[in-house]
Amino acid sequence: MKQTVHILILIAAILCPAPRGYASPCPDMNIQVKDHRISINIKEQPLNCVLDQLSRQTGIRIKLWQDIKKPLTLNLTQLPMTDFFHTLGEGNALVYTYLPEKKEYRLIGVNMAASAPGTSLENPQQKNSTPIQPHIKTSVRPGELLIRFKAHVSENQINRLHHFLGSKILKQVPPLHLYRVRIDSHLSMDTAIQMYMATGLVRTAEHHAVRTLHQQIPNDPKFSQQWGLTAIKAPDAWDISQGSEDIIIAVIDTGVDFLHPDLQKNIWINQTEATGQEGVDDDNNGYTDDIYGWDFADNDHTPFDADGHGTHIAGIIGAVTDNATGIAGVCPRVKIMVLKVQGDDSDDMDTTDIIEAVDYARHQGAHIINCSFGGTLFQTEELIAFERFQNENNGLVICSAGNDAINIDINPLYPACYDLPGILSVAASEQKLPGQYVLAEFSNFGAANADVMAPGKDILSTLPETVITQAYLTMGTPLTSFPAQGLTFAATTDDDGITRSLVDCGYGYPDEIPGIINNAIALIKRGNRDGIPFYFYQKIAHVQQQGAVGAVIYNNAPGAFAGTLVTPQDWIPAISVSQETGILLKSSLPAPVTLVNRVDDSTDPYGQKSGTSMATGFVSGAAGLLSARMLKEPFARLKALLLNRVDIIDATDGTLLSKGQINILKALAELPLPGDVDNDLKQTPEDTLVGLKILSGTSSDAVSQDIPHWDANNDGRLDFSEPIHVLQKKTD
Repeated sequence: MKQTVHILILIAAILCPAPRGYASPCPDMNIQVKDHRISINIKEQPLNCVLDQLSRQTGIRIKLWQDIKKPLTLNLTQLPMTDFFHTLGEGNALVYTYLPEKKEYRLIGVNMAASAPGTSLENPQQKNSTPIQPHIKTSVRPGELLIRFKAHVSENQINRLHHFLGSKILKQVPPLHLYRVRIDSHLSMDTAIQMYMATGLVRTAEHHAVRTLHQQIPNDPKFSQQWGLTAIKAPDAWDISQGSEDIIIAVIDTGVDFLHPDLQKNIWINQTEATGQEGVDDDNNGYTDDIYGWDFADNDHTPFDADGHGTHIAGIIGAVTDNATGIAGVCPRVKIMVLKVQGDDSDDMDTTDIIEAVDYARHQGAHIINCSFGGTLFQTEELIAFERFQNENNGLVICSAGNDAINIDINPLYPACYDLPGILSVAASEQKLPGQYVLAEFSNFGAANADVMAPGKDILSTLPETVITQAYLTMGTPLTSFPAQGLTFAATTDDDGITRSLVDCGYGYPDEIPGIINNAIALIKRGNRDGIPFYFYQKIAHVQQQGAVGAVIYNNAPGAFAGTLVTPQDWIPAISVSQETGILLKSSLPAPVTLVNRVDDSTDPYGQKSGTSMATGFVSGAAGLLSARMLKEPFARLKALLLNRVDIIDATDGTLLSKGQINILKALAELPLPGDVDNDLKQTPEDTLVGLKILSGTSSDAVSQDIPHWDANNDGRLDFSEPIHVLQKKTD
């Protein structure tokens, strides 16, 4: 069917008689229709009212696309309908068509508009543009267009068109006839583009694009010192995924400073216990008040890190990013479950505690477990615990390969070498030059058992943010000074310290504390007398209750040690000294001493550590970023992405299964994002627009057509609910 079409764009209308009883809020205007000729004499009348009256007088029902009240001034006499519409629409972006066989005029909608010979609604630059490629960040200024007019168009015509469409000129480049405008809030971006193009006055009309650096730089002040993030392409990956608060990574380690300002927001919270009754096992899981996790070594609800190792790993995995504080974590959005398996008074971990921690992680819904530890003995029950976690939670266990520069194919280390699909073993890399990475000299390796490498040398991360002190003890004449360490959470003194009598209190049991301890300083031996663990905080609590104003704990083995009082409370000043110092002090009693535990203002709750432990944290963080995009996929798929999308490093051939270092960006590029219709690896309102166009048959954009890519709401089919789902997610 041949039809004459004039492109002018704005209105959607249907040819039909005006309904009986049709009422209009608009006043009558001087518009006359006779023999299909129109006479009109109006001044500053709203467009919607003009069309409303025209609809009533011609019998054509006209429905405006929006209730647009643009002022019109017209003085026309006896114009044919075609000439009237042409005059009305000229430079004003209206659309009409004439159907000869029906002898009807029809105002049509934007998406249905056909092109007149030699005219196109489409911006040629847009139509022929290359589809968006993965990893290229695309963005536009919301509500802004870039308009280039044809050379012959007058300034008056340009201003009239902008005024009619409600656009505000933000900037113009006169030699290029180029205008940057903000469109009327009632218009969508694509509709405004089509309206500009339809006037015939415009050469190009397009979104006003924004360009950014190819690397997202967070505002964390120590970010520039984190070479490992750049090595694994984390900043580029953050444009695609920053993780999710639904992802739980269990850190089985020495505990974590869960109050650290760069970690606290990303610490997992057991909400049932957090909102429950203190001293009650509210969720009936066998652990009372396990709000942040559990201390399996000391069997208490406060898994605080007295060592620093676990806090360092937690920071690598998920330090809060872009918070103008400290460092950035690999996975900025995540929940870190704190599972402590090394006691404050110990240098190693019991596998019974590890097994119990793995079981806890399984029951509490962890997705990934970080195990930055190992040993040489195969432990069947430990293997079974990891296997249960793998199978029941669809979980992945990330394990360090060890720091002895040995081949773990020959000398196995566990859990890294357990023959389980759900275990991924990590070696450490170091940076020789910017962009040049090799296997660290200290790192274990193995073509079968060391799966992949990640940054592990001179890694900056979080450390427990306890008050670091300068501690010592003085006594005698001439004055003798003994080095000491302040216990974590113990009270501090001024520079002069406190001077009192030193009183022997044995191990610190109540029956060993003499009455003269009131207003004195207690001397306490580390350890216990009956084989039952007796912790520092218990010792200090006992002497503090009896009136002690300070305490000195001496070692029960050669050398010095550090300790913690577990939780911040109103503790007295307490320090630790070596066994040798303790024996000397005890032999000198009774004697006055001065205890100093003053704040060291030069301390920083961040520091560098090296090891495959650190490398494991990087891989756990990478797994968190990927998991946020593939929660329902099997752990084997997650592991395969981490191993198969590495940066190949020739020097690692024969030492690593994957032959390279993890690259999060490459791994993420393999994952289609449901609802990402325009294939830019992000869900944005632009996906809603493109999806609606394609589903309505009005666009042939080159985008992915497969169901996993389109199925935003995961119902196994493609329909109009997909773009609606994306839009709802963005407005929730």
